[in-house]
This record gives sequence, structure tokens and C-alpha cells, in this order.
Amino acid sequence: MPRTKDDGPETTTPFPRGYAQTRTGAALAAVNTTVVLDTATDDQWGQALSALVENNAAYQQWAAARQQVSIKPRTASTATVTIDGFLVTHYSEDAADVEVYSTYPDGSHTKLTRHVRWSGTDWKVVLPDEKSGPVVFSVDDFPKDMVKV
Repeated sequence: MPRTKDDGPETTTPFPRGYAQTRTGAALAAVNTTVVLDTATDDQWGQALSALVENNAAYQQWAAARQQVSIKPRTASTATVTIDGFLVTHYSEDAADVEVYSTYPDGSHTKLTRHVRWSGTDWKVVLPDEKSGPVVFSVDDFPKDMVKV
């Protein structure tokens, strides 16, 4: 899990939280929350969602959809997605847009756009609503200016 001394997260138990109100803090929150949401088991996801995601209509949609899926703890042989890096495309003190780049077990690459907002004490992911359209796209290569993790 990517972290820095100055930008966070301050804690990783039970989930990574406590990021600095900086460009890097916003990016780390976007990356780490993506990992947590994608891997949270059936008994973890509710607490993860509440701690790491801004509560809005999309939050409610995600929670309703997640209830229909069962995710068990991973084993050492489970193929996983690898987070390769990120690129901050917009930053202000209260919001940021972060592109998260990943490689899938089949060798394909994706770009996931995450929006994060400063809650007053930490960065929280703002999930897109159903009308926003896709936020994950297939990419052939990663950008040269991507920050590797």
C-alpha cells in the first residue's frame, strides 16, 4: 500500500486513513481507497465504504450493488490486479481528480478516474453516479508522467 511519511496515511487499521491535505495526500487516498473498495470482504465493505467514501446518491447505489456480490478473503494463489501508478489531473485544497493505472492478470491495462474531496479532516472518494458514464477505460500504455507505486 503506497504511503509517505508526510502525506499519509497515518493509519492503515482497519483501513488507510489520515492523509495530508496535499496533492500527494489526495492521490494516495484515491489509490488506496480503490484497493480497499475492490478487495473488501463481505464483513468489511460496509465499514470501508462509510470510512472512505463521501455519502451521496452514488454511495447508496454502490452499497446496493455491493450487497449482491460476495467477496471472500484472497488466497496466495488468487490472481490480482496490480496498481501501477497514478496521475493527478486536477488539484485544489478541497478536491482532486486522480487517474489510477492498473494491470490485470491477463496483461491488459486500465485507467480509473477517481474524484476525491476534502471532508474537513481527510480525503474521501466521491463515487460517480449512474449518469456519469464509465470511469474505467482500457489503455494501451501508461503515461510517461505517471507516478509509479
